[in-house]
Amino acid sequence: MQRLVTLFVLTATASAAVQFDPFLGDHMVLQRDQPIVIRGTASPTEVVQVALGNEKLSVTATSTGEWEARFRPRPANKVATTLKAKATSGEATLTDVLIGDVWICAGQSNMEFPVGREQKENLMESAKSWNDSPSLRILNYSFPGQYISQKALTSEMLS
Repeated sequence: MQRLVTLFVLTATASAAVQFDPFLGDHMVLQRDQPIVIRGTASPTEVVQVALGNEKLSVTATSTGEWEARFRPRPANKVATTLKAKATSGEATLTDVLIGDVWICAGQSNMEFPVGREQKENLMESAKSWNDSPSLRILNYSFPGQYISQKALTSEMLS
């Protein structure tokens, strides 16, 4: 029985379609002025063509199917681009990708306070105008407590 299970696992791994890391997605913002590292998976030792806008790189997946492409640093932009990964096992595309500043806000109960509860009119008006900006992206991750490393998180795009 153990041999049969191993055979199924190897078959599933060998035919893995090219994918981006689960932390990457449509509407994301990549940090400006820093090397841009894009990771994903494909079939083991498969060659993957990765394109960020007009810049193209060719990388090879490891024996476990993981690949990594490192793009040059870029300045901030307001025109969204596309990120593509293509291999013989398939193609993956992420759209509406911007280069800009990435801010990570984390904390305890203070991060649960919604802006809408703030009494200051100026703050509320500012928050409303931020939400109308196509360049501003707000992603809210859920926070289930775990004692082991997670490969993916549940998230919701708020704007």
